[in-house]
Amino acid sequence: MYKMNMKYNITLLAKIFFFVMISYGFFLYFKINFLINKKMRLFPVFIYSKVITLQPGNSYSQKEIISMLRNIQYKYVSVLRSSGEFITEGKNVILIRRSFDFPDGREEKICVKLFFNGNKLIKIKNLYNNRNFSFLRLDPKLIMILRSLNGEQMLVLPKKCYPSELINMLLTVEDRYFYIHHGINVYSIIRAFLINIRSGYIVQGGSTLTQQLVKNLFLTNTKTLWRKIKEIYMALVVDWKFSKDKILEVYLNEVYFGQDRNKQIRGFPLASLYYFGRSINELSLDQCALLVGMIKGASLYNPWKNPMIALNRRNEVLYILFKQCIINNKLYRSLISKPLIVKSRKNIVSDENSLVQIIQKELKRKLENKTENLLGIKVFTTLNLVSQAYLNHPIKIIINFLKK
Repeated sequence: MYKMNMKYNITLLAKIFFFVMISYGFFLYFKINFLINKKMRLFPVFIYSKVITLQPGNSYSQKEIISMLRNIQYKYVSVLRSSGEFITEGKNVILIRRSFDFPDGREEKICVKLFFNGNKLIKIKNLYNNRNFSFLRLDPKLIMILRSLNGEQMLVLPKKCYPSELINMLLTVEDRYFYIHHGINVYSIIRAFLINIRSGYIVQGGSTLTQQLVKNLFLTNTKTLWRKIKEIYMALVVDWKFSKDKILEVYLNEVYFGQDRNKQIRGFPLASLYYFGRSINELSLDQCALLVGMIKGASLYNPWKNPMIALNRRNEVLYILFKQCIINNKLYRSLISKPLIVKSRKNIVSDENSLVQIIQKELKRKLENKTENLLGIKVFTTLNLVSQAYLNHPIKIIINFLKK
């Protein structure tokens, strides 16, 4: 009789446990679905400088145009390969203008040649069809990103907008079995468990990209067994609910890359702008390797705070690619020899600019503080970067003189 009661109690407890877990799973299902869909609809507000229009007859020298291109983050290269790059050819300049959504419509990337005669721009030629342009608009400089409603900054892009080299690098370094497992990698969890047992405390987590996404969205960084169990369960729910490509897309837009004062930098697109001043599809392999390396610890491997540690981590990522035969020895040696060149922290997009503060007040006044109406829009200002550059130089001289 005692054994029968014992068996009945165990069965009852098992049923209760199963019911609680299923109920909790449904709760997580709706919570995860709501939050992820909400996250992917949050678009920041971009504030740009004045759109510069070039026309034959403009009083621009080659030197001034090069300065202008560098100001809007165009890169001087020896061979043109992608948008956002330029070369010089004698007295002329050849560039690939980025595609951009201007106020009156989108214009695709285009390769053009600018001809100069002294201090005058005399001709603009479309190298795709050898026709001359009567005018050419350059994509403006991003001078500020207004934060989203939740205080985070995100620049959401669909997966197709990410370079395949970056995605392959991410999966190789962080989760090479991503498209095979069901949200968790049992082998990695067992390996991490054995290492943690030997160490006496939690040193490894064996996390997949799905688990990392769950932790970023829903959990804290506290290393406890209960948090790990929740992470695993939620990762299984996410993998069941969403496709692999969707999970990867959310991860690419959500992963943490450090702080800009009191604002979080989240997602590869925004990190690319902050650390390199370039869009994600314009990054070189070594730049991609730096960002992928930062995932392991955005604070420790931050190139602003710890440049040498970040450089070593970047080279470690490149070594993994070499060992996996993704890059050859010649390319590997070339990439690890490159210095760690990132934007100065003083030159990142900022809301400390007086003009930007005026714009913010004006937007709020005209929209009557309906900040939800701001999400996703682009604001084009009258800030002329050419004039600004001319004014900055004498002002710096005067300020240095006054300081003495």
